[in-house]
Amino acid sequence: LGSTKIYGSVTQPILDGVDDVEHLGVLALTHQPNSNSSLCTASLIAPNLVLTARHCVSSVLSDSVTCASEAAADSSKRTSLFGSPYSPSRIGVSTDIGVGPGTDWILAREVIVPDGSDEICGNDVALVILERNIDNVDAMIPRIDQRAGGDEVFVAVGYGVTAPNNGRAGRRRIREGLEVFCIHPFCPAVQVTESEFVADLGVCQGDSGGPAIDDEGRIFGVISRSGASCNYPLYAEVAVWKDWLIAGAERASELGGYALPHWAATGSSEAPPDPPPEDSSDAPDEQGFGPGAGAAAGDSCGGSDDCATDQLCVAPGGDVENAICADICAAADDCSAQMFCDSSTGSCAPITGADPLPESGCSVAAASVRSARHNGAVIALLVTFGCYLGRRRSRRRSRRKTLRPGALAMASAVVFIAGCAADG
Repeated sequence: LGSTKIYGSVTQPILDGVDDVEHLGVLALTHQPNSNSSLCTASLIAPNLVLTARHCVSSVLSDSVTCASEAAADSSKRTSLFGSPYSPSRIGVSTDIGVGPGTDWILAREVIVPDGSDEICGNDVALVILERNIDNVDAMIPRIDQRAGGDEVFVAVGYGVTAPNNGRAGRRRIREGLEVFCIHPFCPAVQVTESEFVADLGVCQGDSGGPAIDDEGRIFGVISRSGASCNYPLYAEVAVWKDWLIAGAERASELGGYALPHWAATGSSEAPPDPPPEDSSDAPDEQGFGPGAGAAAGDSCGGSDDCATDQLCVAPGGDVENAICADICAAADDCSAQMFCDSSTGSCAPITGADPLPESGCSVAAASVRSARHNGAVIALLVTFGCYLGRRRSRRRSRRKTLRPGALAMASAVVFIAGCAADG
């Protein structure tokens, strides 16, 4: 930082940076959107919420920045102060990789600065709530639960110029492989507060408000200021401002009409867990089987969930306590040797030596047991008891019967229709 004319100006670069097309959540920010005469950097941390440096959105009451020094007897000379924040109508952001006179700026709705102190040193952070959500860019995650580590490697991104005294600004640029030089209280200079850390290089008087991005893509620092020789830039520590950031996110989500970001809802900067997989109980696995993977014809079952997807759970003779898995069939060719296709259940059944469909007498088809999988409804298969007489057929009134609970798997049932009787 140099003077009040420098804050957010185009003289704040990523030193030796190159165009960045990866970090789309890093935005250009201006406090004079109609004239394009000022420029800062900000990070989108929610659909309508950006994190930046406070001096990008507030006036400064001195021409240079001085931090607290024990050597200064007069406390009024110890540190530089912020003035009032700019009007939100004067602040705008852009997602464009390059900004200029024709840029369509997204204007601010509210500006949020920390309570309690107007000192620049240690308090150079601000939140800006936008007039509308930015839905075409993924928001970045602030690292709110882990402070900077000594020698931590990071990436810097910003919209400033690429070298000292180079006025070519307005493009999003990146520099990788930067390192944390020191953290409080191990920094040799008294200009570093306990809520700041110092990097080795990469920022020459600026890219104010831009992020320090860790190896997981999270923001753990916000560029505040640097030395006149483009060395040892100072960053505000994001984790120090955890509660303040969460409160700002709650306000932004209320205005934006969206769910609170995961990091704000949980207080953790860990990436949100993957959503649970869709119910795959009916989907075959790699071997072509469903929940009853590995089931073979003849294995006992309590419902079709216990059988492979090409099988049914059937109860020979209506004995559901001894139900078994049986292969599904449409014709005799679908069944193996010594098996026939029982049309009443649509499954293969063993040939026992008797005609599977006798001309006279009573026969009981195997009861088919299916699990209720769809909308919680019970799928009941009808099992018919046919009574075949030599000279004539008689059908008595049918009656329906539901098996006792527990006979089958949960939410499964077998319904029998009985119609076997001799006409006396």
